[in-house]
Amino acid sequence: MANYVYTFFILLLLIYFLSGLLRYKKLLLSYFLSPYSFLHAKENHTLFVDLPSDLLFEKILAYYKSQKDYKVVTYDGDYVINTGTPFSLISWTENIIIRIESLENESSKIHFTSIAFSFFTWGKNEQNFKELKNTLEEALVV
Repeated sequence: MANYVYTFFILLLLIYFLSGLLRYKKLLLSYFLSPYSFLHAKENHTLFVDLPSDLLFEKILAYYKSQKDYKVVTYDGDYVINTGTPFSLISWTENIIIRIESLENESSKIHFTSIAFSFFTWGKNEQNFKELKNTLEEALVV
């Protein structure tokens, strides 16, 4: 029985380790966004914005590129931003996946997912969402 427990524990650690190494790969986006990524603390939000998706994508991309510690990855042909933070003692690392969907009347829908590579986030996922909302509010004020 003990061998099964050790094997299961090692398998979980291997999945966790590999997901951290491959967290920017487009192939794994569906895994991170699915309910099967149970090894990570995750928070999802949806926002509606009165901006065209291409302009909104550029504004959000510019914000995350201006953050000194963030690694930012985009995927050709998609309005998807996958950005991550480096290792920290608070939450190890986090990935923020933002998918932008075009709607009618030049508006957009933002699908925001913050994923911490730990079981507890100490509020980092919620803080990541608040930062995006504040950034959008500042960008929309004329």
